[in-house]
This record gives sequence, C-alpha cells and structure tokens, in this order.
Amino acid sequence: MSFIKQWVFSICTTLLISVVFSFLSPKGSMGKFYKIIISIFIFASFIFPLTEFSFNDFKIDYNFESYAQADLVITYENEIKTLISSELVKNGIDNAQINVNADVNDNVIEINNITVCIDIDHNPDDVKNLIYDNLGLVCEVKSVEF
Repeated sequence: MSFIKQWVFSICTTLLISVVFSFLSPKGSMGKFYKIIISIFIFASFIFPLTEFSFNDFKIDYNFESYAQADLVITYENEIKTLISSELVKNGIDNAQINVNADVNDNVIEINNITVCIDIDHNPDDVKNLIYDNLGLVCEVKSVEF
C-alpha cells in the first residue's frame, strides 16, 4: 500500500512541476522542444517507480495450512466423540457428555485429554475400563447429576 501512495505522490508532484515549466516555456519552435522534454519527464515519472516494484509488497499473509490443520483437529475430535458415544450407547449408557482436546504437532494429531461425564447411576471406573478395553482410549470419567 505504501508503494501505491508513494507512486501517486510522485506522479502528482511531477504533474505540478510539469505544469509550472509548461507555463514558463517559450512559444514557437523552442517551446515545442521544451514540451517534448516535459512529456519525457512525465513519462519517466510514471515508469521509474515500477522499476522498484515487487510483488512481495502485495503479499497476502494468509496461512491456509493452519486453518486446514484446525479443521482436521476439529474433525478428529468429533470422530472420537462419536466413537465413544456410540460405544457407551451400545452398552446402555445414554446422555454422556464427551469433551476431547487434541492438537497438531509436527503434522501428527495428538490427543491431550478426553473427559467423559456420565450420570451418577453408572460407575466411573467401569465406564473408564469399558472405553479403554473396547476402544483403547484412556480418558477421565466423571459422575455428574443430569
């Protein structure tokens, strides 16, 4: 953006100076020569800043990879929640609240923790063992009253 501001400022300054010299130039054949010089000066002022132009000035800093990884983590967390939920329903445990926290480190998805909140009618240790035995997932199980 600063490149465009500098370029516009340069063009405006050049045009103002050119107008002043155009009024001061003599009439006749010598005046035509001055007008050609002024025209070349204006043309050069349009072209010269483009020699310093770089597409890096317009670089958009948008990290697609981090958004893709975040979407992948959310999808993975939802898959684990669905897997645990279906296993609990299959074993007669309804209305469980499941929270999964995962991260991506070095392109590997790591599960930080899994928390399962179940009704007080069920034993947390039994549910914890059920999830570990059937799914191989270590989780924290809490009894809460719904």
